[in-house]
Amino acid sequence: MTKLHKFLDSLASDKAIQENLDRAKQAYEQKPFVVEYASQEKQARRWDWLPSVFSSIGMGIGFVWLLPNHPQVAILIGILIACVYEAIKVGVLGAGIRAVLQGRKFGYFLTAVGAALVLGSIGGALIGADAAYKVLENDKAVQAVALHDGRAGAELAQLDGTLKEMKERLSTFEAQNMVGAIVNGKKVDVISEKAKRSQSKQLDAITALEIEKANIIQASKVSATQAKEIAVASVGPYRYVALSLSLFIELLVVGLLLFKEYYLYQSNNEVELVSYAEAFTIDLAALASIARMQVRTVELGAGIGTAAPQKVGFQIANNKTETPTTQGGADAKHDAGAGVGGHTCEHCNNHYKPSVKWQRFCSSTCRDSHSSFKLKK
Repeated sequence: MTKLHKFLDSLASDKAIQENLDRAKQAYEQKPFVVEYASQEKQARRWDWLPSVFSSIGMGIGFVWLLPNHPQVAILIGILIACVYEAIKVGVLGAGIRAVLQGRKFGYFLTAVGAALVLGSIGGALIGADAAYKVLENDKAVQAVALHDGRAGAELAQLDGTLKEMKERLSTFEAQNMVGAIVNGKKVDVISEKAKRSQSKQLDAITALEIEKANIIQASKVSATQAKEIAVASVGPYRYVALSLSLFIELLVVGLLLFKEYYLYQSNNEVELVSYAEAFTIDLAALASIARMQVRTVELGAGIGTAAPQKVGFQIANNKTETPTTQGGADAKHDAGAGVGGHTCEHCNNHYKPSVKWQRFCSSTCRDSHSSFKLKK
């Protein structure tokens, strides 16, 4: 025992262990439902509007197809409609859950309607998420093509400048090397035979550059398509993120609603149980007093029952007495029952004549007294 006491003293003196024990008690101590989840319910009531707002926005984006040329107006109208829809959904589903918890059959119908509204909201949110993804996808594709075209345009502009310069040099060269000649009886200016070789080289260079330009343009178209595909592929995962987020928000709205309603329902049940317990709590001290009073009453009754019966009567003129009667009806029954067919009382052991075969006590006093003695034990 000494070692045990020392061990307990060491635990009591260790501050860290005491803190751990306090945390353990706080974490695992049995508490009423209304107390244990009060903070969670408070936070749920505080922030339950936030997922509903996101749900309305997600559903509202799905209305962009109404006015494709004015997407901002379409989204604004869609959000307003989605807010009204969200309010109806939450109200109907909440009423249905409340009615089901109360055991009302009509609650199942309301819950089914609320579930249908939830499914519609999920569908609208998914459509909105997909529409938002398509807007992002198109924006990325346009940006990629514009960036590619900008780079290709700069390269082509430089090439065009080079071609222009080469053509101007060729024109100048031809003008400087023109000579007069008779062609078909007419006098015309032609390039000299000496300059034709240089002219041919310049023309070949210009033709090669023009072919290169055509190839660049063709390659630019192909690369623009590839750049667009790459941009679209880069934002592809966001589609699944948007769809998953929309589904999560809808489930969160339903989960918060279920938690709040169940919290109120369970809290009310606990309060009613406490009220019933207080109404039917037995005061043990008062019960003991009643038992003592009953025992005293039985003892007094037993003393009266064993006393000799007192004769009473009336004296008449010839000094005869009228047939006397006796007090104590219980004793009369006791004596009348003695003999054939008589029973013995299980409490006072006196004989009595039973009214029915299964009668156990001679009188109601003995029956109540016998029960009182059992209670005392």
